[in-house]
Amino acid sequence: MLPVNSGGHSAYQNFVVLNLRKYYPNPDALARSTLDIIERFWNLNLSYTDEFLRNTYSMFGPEPRTPFCMQRSYLLSIDFKVTSLTGWAAQLKINPLYAILSGFEFGDTPGVGTFYDFLDRLLDSAHDAMAYYLYCRKNGIQPFIGLNEKRGISKTYKDVFIIGKDGVPICKAGRKMNHDGSEPSKARLKFRCPLASIKYRCSCENPCSPSMYGRTIHLTLKDNPRLINFPPRDSDDWKLGYNARTSSERSNKCEKIDFKFRR
Repeated sequence: MLPVNSGGHSAYQNFVVLNLRKYYPNPDALARSTLDIIERFWNLNLSYTDEFLRNTYSMFGPEPRTPFCMQRSYLLSIDFKVTSLTGWAAQLKINPLYAILSGFEFGDTPGVGTFYDFLDRLLDSAHDAMAYYLYCRKNGIQPFIGLNEKRGISKTYKDVFIIGKDGVPICKAGRKMNHDGSEPSKARLKFRCPLASIKYRCSCENPCSPSMYGRTIHLTLKDNPRLINFPPRDSDDWKLGYNARTSSERSNKCEKIDFKFRR
């Protein structure tokens, strides 16, 4: 389901005060450098993160961690010089201060997988730019990049169809069309009317084509290499490729940071 942020930044500030008094009744026990970090994050309003990433979450499933708490926690790991997400997730479980400043109840903090999932939602917003797609096309690379709705998705194609957020065209009646094949040699995808039947024709009240086969449309990569992707974003091949990409990113991070190869 979509993330819920009740109360915004003021609720976070109240949460921090309440829990610091509970776990750290004597503020003099905290180092001056730690107090500086507390003050900085007390004033850092990250509530906009929830709205910025809202469209990257599904309306179904369990309630996710609040995005602005996830972002704050990640920034805290940098300030406290914990370079490994695995190590940071472990520290959140044993250090009340880290959990409280993140905005999490001590004893109920996210695992390392949740952090990687959050960063994937944030790394795709950055990569979803036309320059990346043009570079990939020029060099024969198949990109696996999620679309960021805030950069525009519902585009009119050939003045007739709207291309949806998964790269699938929407017909005039507002229905998602069926993927009906790919033509890699021509760099185009084929989609067909979702209500068409060779035996009974199209069952729509106002058919947009008299053909028994139903209305078809070809999306050509050269028209918009950002929205029109190979493989199609609604295909199993896309899901496999995308999962492989994120897995390789986690592997590279583990080698560079956890195994300290970057040093």
